[in-house]
Amino acid sequence: MRPGWILAAVLVLSAAPAPDARAARAEPLDVPSGLGSPPEWGRDLPLGERVTRAAGELADRGYHELPVLAWALLDPASATPETIERAVELAPHTPSVRFEAARQLRSPAQLLAAVSALLKSFPGIVWLLTLSGAAFGIGAFLAATWAILIGFLRTVSLHGHAFGHATAAQDPPAWPGVLIVLAGLALIPLAGLGPAVVLGVAGALAALRAERSAAIFVAMAVATLGVVLGPALDQWARIAVTQARDSAALIVWRVDRAQPLPGDRERLQSAVAHEPNDLLLRVGLATAAKREGDIAEARKALAILPESGTVALHAQATSLLGILHLADGEVERAISAFETSRSTNETAGVLYNLSQAYARGMRLVERSAPFAAARNLDPELVSRYTAFEGKNVHRFLIQEPIPLSAYLERAFRPSPEAAELSRQVRLWTLGPGAPGWTWIVLLAVGFVAVGARRSGIRRCSRCERPLCARCAPKGKNASTCMRCANLFQRGSRIDPRIRRLHLDLDRKRQRRLSFGRAGLSLALPGAARMFDGRFAGGIVALVMLGMGVALVMTPGLVPLPFEVGGLGAVVPSALGYTLLAPAYLVGLTDVRDQLRRAGRTT
Repeated sequence: MRPGWILAAVLVLSAAPAPDARAARAEPLDVPSGLGSPPEWGRDLPLGERVTRAAGELADRGYHELPVLAWALLDPASATPETIERAVELAPHTPSVRFEAARQLRSPAQLLAAVSALLKSFPGIVWLLTLSGAAFGIGAFLAATWAILIGFLRTVSLHGHAFGHATAAQDPPAWPGVLIVLAGLALIPLAGLGPAVVLGVAGALAALRAERSAAIFVAMAVATLGVVLGPALDQWARIAVTQARDSAALIVWRVDRAQPLPGDRERLQSAVAHEPNDLLLRVGLATAAKREGDIAEARKALAILPESGTVALHAQATSLLGILHLADGEVERAISAFETSRSTNETAGVLYNLSQAYARGMRLVERSAPFAAARNLDPELVSRYTAFEGKNVHRFLIQEPIPLSAYLERAFRPSPEAAELSRQVRLWTLGPGAPGWTWIVLLAVGFVAVGARRSGIRRCSRCERPLCARCAPKGKNASTCMRCANLFQRGSRIDPRIRRLHLDLDRKRQRRLSFGRAGLSLALPGAARMFDGRFAGGIVALVMLGMGVALVMTPGLVPLPFEVGGLGAVVPSALGYTLLAPAYLVGLTDVRDQLRRAGRTT
């Protein structure tokens, strides 16, 4: 070989980059930013063409769910079956769009799809949890309140009778003791204690004198107040705070699903400054910056990866960091990030991105294995991305959505706003004079009263007057009082006319009670059963009643995300009436039974 050719070859080889250096850098990927063409371009085009063109431009920029464009096609004045189907294609995972399509098409299939989308949407899930939590809390509170009040009404005369014996009376009147007990309950609010504390004291008094089964149910009702005002309230407050429109978690959801509202990025920046160790917020801010083409700001948001968050969220953050590295042409750093994400949570998107990074680094042999694994995990996803052409990071690389578990984990996380909401509710129910831990006392006070229960006084099986050993020592184990025993025992010398008079008085009293309980059953199904001592069935009916009324009456009080739409009125009403129907069926059954009982006493 001639020396000239040798010298030329040496010069070429010396000028070529080293293999590691060539693999470490590549041409940066083009990250489209902005919203595309101004609105004026489609001024003279038909609505369908304008929407199609806008959808294409937004899809090129990584926007996949387009509910705003879908709603433009769902205008009832111009919508057709074809435009409605096109609207569903633009926003297949938005519950409000699906529901509006179902309403206009009168399609049960679309309605089921809307409910399915609601259950998969984080705003929808948070809204359902907030609504159902409020409904269950109201239902449980109502049932517990009436169980305590009915238990107290059934036993207050027994307390009055026991108090009368303090004066050594043989047959004392009950009303002085009843008035003293009621006056004591009325004095509780003067100490700055709220209605829940009054109910707790009334329940403890009821459990002290009620029969064992009724006492246990009353104690459980008092404990239910403690649960509702304690841990249940704390969890509900966290969800309710997340439900707010400016909630950081909902902002991240909108950004991650490419549905941001004006100002969402600025709100995320403020939230990250307030909570710098929240990984979910940092991933959302990085996503918002990347979609706007600000790669430097996106990398800055992920410069620190806090330890908080789920494993899947850490994998998502690391994968996004790999996309940003590759967008800057840093192939080796991108490969390292994708490998880390793969080791934490191996998904089709991460494997596909890893194969693309190997390809850009000219490591074609290593590319085949992750590409084949990605195709095995999700062949449809890989086929969709490999069919694209052009230099577009959103087409060459897959940014998977943040997993739903990451949002739910943050929604149930304690926060100052949730603590303040819980404090306000407890301030109203427990009163300003009660410390925040008073709900713990409610958990135990009823069962303490059951343990100290006094069974020396009971009721006569005929007239329901108090019956105790002190009033009738001879009838210590009897089931009827001395009056009824003397009136109705065989061989009694009492004038039959007097017996008849007392019997008529007892029957009138029983009829009044039966008619009163029948009327109460129309307003409060299950209350009559509790007056009869059947607390289990009565409490179930009252819980259904309270939840049904809450679901029908309170949807307007709960903030409604735009993703929910018309389902916000249909779902609560359907669930509410579904609960009210069996509750009032129980009430009508009780009315029938009470009227039959009144008829038997005539």
